[in-house]
Amino acid sequence: MDISLIVLIGFPVLYLTGNLRKAAAAAGIRGLVFVLYFVIATLLSLVPRIPILPGLSLDLTGLFMCAAPVVYIFCHRGYSYHFFLASTITVLLSVTSFFVTNTLTLPYLSPILGLAVSAVAVLCHGRRAPEYAPVLAGLFGLSDAVMTLLSAFARKVVLFDIRTMAALSFAVCLGASYFSFRRKRGRHAAPYGHQDVPPEARAQ
Repeated sequence: MDISLIVLIGFPVLYLTGNLRKAAAAAGIRGLVFVLYFVIATLLSLVPRIPILPGLSLDLTGLFMCAAPVVYIFCHRGYSYHFFLASTITVLLSVTSFFVTNTLTLPYLSPILGLAVSAVAVLCHGRRAPEYAPVLAGLFGLSDAVMTLLSAFARKVVLFDIRTMAALSFAVCLGASYFSFRRKRGRHAAPYGHQDVPPEARAQ
């Protein structure tokens, strides 16, 4: 089983059993949105890749995992210079990794890149990083696909082939948001119900 499916299937189950409710609340994500996001992505993972051109196809799961947070963030007016800074860093990281992977053989580069994208999301967006991490993963994958199409390297290109990076970066950022939120509360921070604590967290 692909590791992304473990996240896609496991997170809704863990939320419904109560294990991830505080983490989602700390990140400011509503429960219904949290569950639907992973359920829809899981269902789309059953759809095969859609061929667009010879050697070019589209991964619907990756597209959804990237596009859904884009709409969610837009509805909550979450775009600021922080996002554009994070996007620029992510694109530069993708371009750099493209040249590195086509020059050197580094078997552990993919997990490192996933952690790098997670780090960019956390540093630029704090506890809201889980919302932005899949979007940054989508930008990373799209930049890599464009570089491949423009280069002389002959290989099949899959647009938005980022489901694993998006799932893992979301998981890492969700954990970072939760532990960061707990640490702030432990340092004589205001209790639930003050500052910018989301309503879901106040009910815990």
